[in-house]
Amino acid sequence: MPTIILDTDFLSSFLKIGRCDLIPLLYQIEQAVIPIAVHRELAQTDLLPQLLAIPWINVSTVGRSPDETLLQDSTFQTLAACRSNQWE
Repeated sequence: MPTIILDTDFLSSFLKIGRCDLIPLLYQIEQAVIPIAVHRELAQTDLLPQLLAIPWINVSTVGRSPDETLLQDSTFQTLAACRSNQWE
């Protein structure tokens, strides 16, 4: 089953019209995930109580950023070193 990550604009639109029940039907899912940042943004609105009442939406941390992944990659580090030497 796919993992669906909802962003603030999308989710808040459905919360505002009171039709979050359409999201699982649209994507044919049983669970969805929102990043902590989305939860924080919605916590600053009057939509938070509605969000907390939806049992199939889970707050989760998202994996490492692309920058962090690249910085850990040895091939990328080698390319960066070659590029740096080219300009010396």
